[in-house]
Amino acid sequence: MIVQGVQKKTAPTLKDCLMCGAIFTAFWLPIVAIGCVGHSWFETCGLIVLLFVWGCSMTGIIDSRNETNKCSSFVIDEQNVEANALPLFYLERYDAIMIVDGKKLAEEIKESLKEEVARLGKKLRLAVIQVGANLVSEKFLEQKKKFGGAVGVDVRVYQLPEDISTNTLRKKLAEAVHIKQNSGVIVQLPLPKQIQTQYILDGIVPEKDPDMLSSKSIGLFATGRSSAMPPVVGAVKYIFEKYNIDVKGKNVLVVGAGRLVGKPLALWLLQQDCALVALNKHTSDLAPFTLNADIIISGAGAPGLIQPDMVKSGVVVIDAGTSESAPNGHLVGDCDPRVAEKSSFFTPVLGGVGPLVVAKLFQNIVVLARKQSKL
Repeated sequence: MIVQGVQKKTAPTLKDCLMCGAIFTAFWLPIVAIGCVGHSWFETCGLIVLLFVWGCSMTGIIDSRNETNKCSSFVIDEQNVEANALPLFYLERYDAIMIVDGKKLAEEIKESLKEEVARLGKKLRLAVIQVGANLVSEKFLEQKKKFGGAVGVDVRVYQLPEDISTNTLRKKLAEAVHIKQNSGVIVQLPLPKQIQTQYILDGIVPEKDPDMLSSKSIGLFATGRSSAMPPVVGAVKYIFEKYNIDVKGKNVLVVGAGRLVGKPLALWLLQQDCALVALNKHTSDLAPFTLNADIIISGAGAPGLIQPDMVKSGVVVIDAGTSESAPNGHLVGDCDPRVAEKSSFFTPVLGGVGPLVVAKLFQNIVVLARKQSKL
């Protein structure tokens, strides 16, 4: 399986150097002993020292070009990075785990969006309907406010009480949708249990639906007639393209069937020529599926759902599941952090997919506004 990694040219430790020198000398010592018959003890010792230094140099510690501590992107075959597959005197070390910095990638999108918003020549506003309070929602809302301010899109929050009824909420949503200044309208999920969530989301017209969660928007996306795509799909697609991760012909597993992550990603992946398996909350045993997967995308929102012994070495893991952990209230992902140690490619929570999803949300606002300008 071809995976993305990082090639590091780093100086080995002194211990590594000495060990390599000793092994190299021990290997050649019998031949030296035979060849030095008749020579002085001084000459023999000098040759042994020379062999030792030569052995040390094979670790790469003697480098006249001084190219240590440089990193570059590369693509490797995981079967060739097993310890027992490397030659004894391997000159470069490979760290096949790439941890994605979603914040850095979001910054790239932010800079281009600033220019696009400026070129539009009109003020853009995102209206956010928030019902009640939720720690995860609050975190994402803060990200949206900060990102919007940076790219020149105003973020207006409509705070509503947690005990609001479905009908009242639908009316409040309709009011926000009909305000001309609101370029896009989203409903911050999850909603309280008494609310019929999809009925509320269907109150947003596709022209103002950057989250792509209304039934009409989903239908347009599924049939390839949408100019925008669900933010999480845009984020994952951006990561795959950025790091040359090809899903074609791979065993891809989507864990979770929620409207924010699992469903839109499954719809998109169905069109990507991969062997797709999508699991929902009714799956009793994940391990047989996760162990067979080349690529795992998880959005179940269940802390520690995927453990290290449930994945194979070299797997690509996109952790898009964000939830609040019980002991300390911190935000965590679906994957135990130790899963990264067995992965070739890993997106952490926080700072992985999340910032990119926010960036893609605002990109959708610009796309929809540009489309409206052409009508």
